[in-house]
Amino acid sequence: FAFKNYVRAHMGQFFVDSQTVTMESIYRDTDALTPLIFILSTGADPTEQLYRFARESNMMDNLGTISLGQGQTPKALELINASCREGHWVLLQNCHLSQEFMPHLARAVLALPDNKEMNNSFRLFLTSTPI
Repeated sequence: FAFKNYVRAHMGQFFVDSQTVTMESIYRDTDALTPLIFILSTGADPTEQLYRFARESNMMDNLGTISLGQGQTPKALELINASCREGHWVLLQNCHLSQEFMPHLARAVLALPDNKEMNNSFRLFLTSTPI
């Protein structure tokens, strides 16, 4: 509480108030080359909000979802590559459960700018708990 009071006094109320974030505003800040990472916390899972936004954006049929875990690396990379070409969205859930996938994901994301078949509608959404 003391910290909040200090920030409020020296920087303003804006910096202590919780900001309401919508999927629409988040989406406006994304592009095909920049994945969006949702950091999960207890009781907060953005999946349903993303699904609702996909339905509202007529992208639900073009949203591929994989819950990461053992053996999902080839499927996830294939989904990313195909969706990148087709302009679909990808949701990779529980990245924290598949640490061996992270180097593959990093290479795939770093290669996106060089992809000549990139469709600008492509989006990559990731969920993870803080480790």
